[in-house]
Amino acid sequence: MNFNGYGLGAAADESVPWYTQILTTAKESIPALVQAQAQKKILALQLRRAQQGLPPLKTEDITPTMKIQAGASPELLRELRQGAANIALPLAIGAGALVLFFVMKKRRGR
Repeated sequence: MNFNGYGLGAAADESVPWYTQILTTAKESIPALVQAQAQKKILALQLRRAQQGLPPLKTEDITPTMKIQAGASPELLRELRQGAANIALPLAIGAGALVLFFVMKKRRGR
């Protein structure tokens, strides 16, 4: 998937399978989402403390750090490839049937 022409990021490496690109994107996005959620909770806590007249907490003492490793195992990649191979022929047959249907319908309409 390459959305670069639409101004949506850098050009993707087309030799990398789509599912690997999705896993890579998730691996890069999840820590940022977790951090944003933690910051939202800390902000709410700090606001409650300020409303109570209490001093703010030192966030470096309470901010959790976490490391997430995500990736596709070779077994998962093999299963995804096999699944794609198993569905390719039925999809091609279905697409051919649809094209034939519309061609025949168009010819009847003349």
